[in-house]
Formats: sequence, structure tokens, C-alpha cells
Amino acid sequence: DTRTANPSGTVRIPILLAGAVDLGNLEFDITYDANAIELTNALSGSLLDMAGLLLDTDTSGVLAFKVEAPNGLTGSGSLVYLVFTAIGSEGSSSPLTFSAPVSIKVEGSSGSPLDLKTIDGLVRVQTKTLGGDFNGDNKITEVDVVRALQMAFGLIDEDLFLDVDKDGSVTVSDARLILKGAVSGG
Repeated sequence: DTRTANPSGTVRIPILLAGAVDLGNLEFDITYDANAIELTNALSGSLLDMAGLLLDTDTSGVLAFKVEAPNGLTGSGSLVYLVFTAIGSEGSSSPLTFSAPVSIKVEGSSGSPLDLKTIDGLVRVQTKTLGGDFNGDNKITEVDVVRALQMAFGLIDEDLFLDVDKDGSVTVSDARLILKGAVSGG
């Protein structure tokens, strides 16, 4: 997936797992261009109720992940949301590439190897133009509506990019307008 971040702005990248069946261990790295984006936070995803996550951020440009689910993880959802700040200049970008020192390791709860398909991503540093597009995917969706509601109720920091009615704050009214845009497809 490709996401867009305003210069000096933030972007949330979900690390998703789809169709896991009895996943016991998963180890992988994600590499990125540390001159374009900087990791500023990692937020728990919905699947971490069933698994533990270790995230090593000691090496610039490399995030090392280890997911452990001794009882086996089955299902689909988010492992973690990575929050990056765009530090590169307008027009710069960073690939987000799944890799590992030798290979990506994925095992079932019994230790047997499992197959895994990965999809790399890209973060572009450019001025967003689609008002209400919080996550920078160039689409207005229910995710943008939820983020606006979270801001309106003070659950996450306010980002005035979601102030689509331009009244100076993100409110339920903005969420309603964003929802209207999501339903109409734009």
C-alpha cells in the first residue's frame, strides 16, 4: 500500500496479518529510508490480544519484529500500527520492505514451517490534497471517519487536516462530512 505524509506530518502504517492459521512464531524486519521518515510510535493492533510482540528499533532504518503466540494465532487483523514522521523533503519517499537477515521465519504453534506472502509498502512525503484523508491512502474511508471521531472526543491528538469544515477544530461535524465523502466514494 502507498501512503502519503505531509512534510513534517505523521502517517500511520498498519502491519496486517490475513488468514493466519495456528501461527506460533513470526520473525521479520521492515527496512525503510531513515532520511525520509522517522519512527515515532508503535501502537498495538487488534491481534496482539492473542500474541506477544517484540519490536527492536535500535538500528536506523530497520525495524526487527518477533511475534510469539504459543497457543497459536488464527485470524486476520492488525499486529501493530507504525507511526512515522515525515522528515524528508517534499517529493522524497521511503519504501517499506519486508526482509530478514536470512529469511522471514514463520512457524505454526507446533514449530512446523508455514508459508507467508508479504506485500511491501511506500510512504511518500508530499502535501496531501484530499481533505479528510487522515491515513494518506488517497481515499476517504471509514478509517478516516473513526480517526476524526477519536480526535473529536479527545482520544488521540488533533490533526487539523481532518478539520474539513474549517472551523478550527476537529468535531463530530467533521466526522459526519468525512463519512458523507466515504459513502459517496470521494
